[in-house]
Amino acid sequence: MTIASEPGQTGAFDASERDVLERIAGGAPLADILERIVRLVEGQAPGMCCSILLLDREQGSVRYGAAPSLPPEFSRAIDGQPIGSEAGSCGAASYLGERVVVEDIAVHPFWTAYKHLALPHGLRACWSSPIFSPKREVLGTFAMYYREPRGPLPREVAWVDAATHLAAIAIGHDAAAQALRRSEAHYRRIADTAHEGIWLLDTAGRTLFANRRLAEILRCRPADLAGAAIVDFLDAASRAEVERKLAAPLGGEPEQHDVRLHRPDGTDVWAIVSSSPVSDDDGRPVGTLAMVTDITERKEAEARVRRIARLYAVSSSVNEAIVRVRDTQELYERACRIAVEQGLLRLAWVGLYDEDRTMLRPVARFGAGDGYLDRITLSLDDDLMNRGPAGRAMRTGACAVEDDIASAASFYWKDEALARGLRSCAAFPLTIQDRPVGVLLLYADRPGYFRDEELRVLGALADDIAFAVASTANEVERRRLVHDLAERVKELTLLHRTANLLQTDPPLDQTFLADLVALVPLAWQYPEVCEARIACGDVEARTPGWRQTPWTQSVSFKAGGLDGLIEVAYLVEKPAAAEGPFLAEERALLQSLTDMLSAHVDRQRAEAQLRQAQRIQALGTLAGGIAHDFNNVLAAVGGNAELAARGLPTDHPAHKHLRRIGQATERAADLVQRILAFSRQQEPRWASVRLQRVVEEVLTLLRATLSPAIQIRTAFDPEAPTVRADSSQIHQVLMNLGTNAAHAMGDRGGVLESASRP
Repeated sequence: MTIASEPGQTGAFDASERDVLERIAGGAPLADILERIVRLVEGQAPGMCCSILLLDREQGSVRYGAAPSLPPEFSRAIDGQPIGSEAGSCGAASYLGERVVVEDIAVHPFWTAYKHLALPHGLRACWSSPIFSPKREVLGTFAMYYREPRGPLPREVAWVDAATHLAAIAIGHDAAAQALRRSEAHYRRIADTAHEGIWLLDTAGRTLFANRRLAEILRCRPADLAGAAIVDFLDAASRAEVERKLAAPLGGEPEQHDVRLHRPDGTDVWAIVSSSPVSDDDGRPVGTLAMVTDITERKEAEARVRRIARLYAVSSSVNEAIVRVRDTQELYERACRIAVEQGLLRLAWVGLYDEDRTMLRPVARFGAGDGYLDRITLSLDDDLMNRGPAGRAMRTGACAVEDDIASAASFYWKDEALARGLRSCAAFPLTIQDRPVGVLLLYADRPGYFRDEELRVLGALADDIAFAVASTANEVERRRLVHDLAERVKELTLLHRTANLLQTDPPLDQTFLADLVALVPLAWQYPEVCEARIACGDVEARTPGWRQTPWTQSVSFKAGGLDGLIEVAYLVEKPAAAEGPFLAEERALLQSLTDMLSAHVDRQRAEAQLRQAQRIQALGTLAGGIAHDFNNVLAAVGGNAELAARGLPTDHPAHKHLRRIGQATERAADLVQRILAFSRQQEPRWASVRLQRVVEEVLTLLRATLSPAIQIRTAFDPEAPTVRADSSQIHQVLMNLGTNAAHAMGDRGGVLESASRP
């Protein structure tokens, strides 16, 4: 940013500005940076005092930031003053969000309540400008004070604009650093309270960290896990798979596996282990982070939803734009022009490394190159190239100088350079986050041109170019994050709408599948060319343009004994993502949909079985009550028949009828016993039982309740021995098994088979 200043001061202002930016990037304290910004502006003209006040949004007041030249008594007096439309220059600027110019404090209405604080110190004029965040939120104010009534000059306005811009960067950077520290503490608390076990392993699979939840899952103390190998907790099949992965180079995508873990107490626990590679700052793999979750149907479903939500629980922020960079290419060309015209150089060019860092690609040039760069190959695999200035600058991250190209033993394209009057060269690395991303090459027409002073000036130019490269990279990353966030919102919307459809507890019929399949393409990356199909058993629904293409993904599922399938296809080929035409999140989304459908049907079946069991229980209770009443009636009939027989002669013809009454009473009593067995109203009665007889009784009762589409087959081995059991309880168990089997077959019908073996 070029600042209008006194002759000869522009370079000093720029240098001080760069020093402030470097201190911001280096993490210097905010108070120190704000004071340097104030002194930077105060140094542009005598008699000027400046201040930075920070806005306390919660209290609605201004707080001291920096004011090294103002009287301490005045600074203390205005510290904590509320903001308002007439609360002095700074309070009004903070409140109104615009520059406030007060040319005479003694008479201006904004200072009516505060002039007694300023006038005793000789402060007569004050203009204050708000400091804005990238979102145009007021962060504070930058104020200029003069000891005579006056208004600001254009150059003073430019100084203030530069100062507020620097202050905004410093305040934003400090806020981001505080947020990072809070985030780190937050995630430490999450690890201690996480529902899942957290298992951090080194490259050999040994434990580096385990949280309390993992110790609970494994039923041991966290200290017992320190240094323990994961394979010591795995069964043979899982151990072989993990050992194979540990032997291979770490890297790639996160993985998820179902494993059986052996606890130290000898018991086993099945768990889902979700593992991700862990890399250091240079991208080298240093271990694996595993999340361990106990597997149960209910908890697994809930965890999956939370993971998906967490998975699409989305948390991103926008990186600050690099100061003074609007168009990267324009800055490249301007930097090269400045180097040649003001540095009296012959040639300047900027090169950036390609992604695999094997080639250096020129992106801007200026000077007497005359086709020089078009005729040379910039391969970093070449040993001679690596020993030249560009290669050395890349390897060391520091400036590399060739004082005399003519006598240099390792200068690439020496003859071409000398033919164009290039006699000395300096290479400056363009470094972002301690990693060279390119190089600035400068050539002079005489040997020994690049000395300490020249290197300092040109090094600052290289820093400006590095800022531009960083700005471009940040913009690309911002766009990627915005795109990814939009995709996650679409995916979460599909899950939300699917959940809304399932809330009505619908069957997986044509209507439901048609409603669901219409929602699916909207959640994919290219919905305009995306079609979908859902099938479940004999029912199918598809979007109007559905057809199989080479760009199709599908996931099968089970729903209530029926085979299901969800397919999504692109009608035309799209640019492939790193993992293929479909995003990894889209594949996970498809799996989540099938899981939701399966869980929905499983829940419906479980509820139906519960209702059936309740009906059977109610029927058993009713049957038990009726059976007791029948017992009373049968006892009276049988007893009276016996008494009547005793009172008759032995040859009386009524004996035959009384015996038939007794036999009928016994058969009725046997039926009552069956009803009592069904209702479980008797205490256990252990005896030798032939299972064939009990099974036949159960099937006799069950046959009347079955659908005509269900056939009953029996196959009893006559040699099957008797068993010691309570026949009524066996009766009830078999009745429950038969009822569950009939419910599973439903209206489709089938065969209910019962067999005995010795």
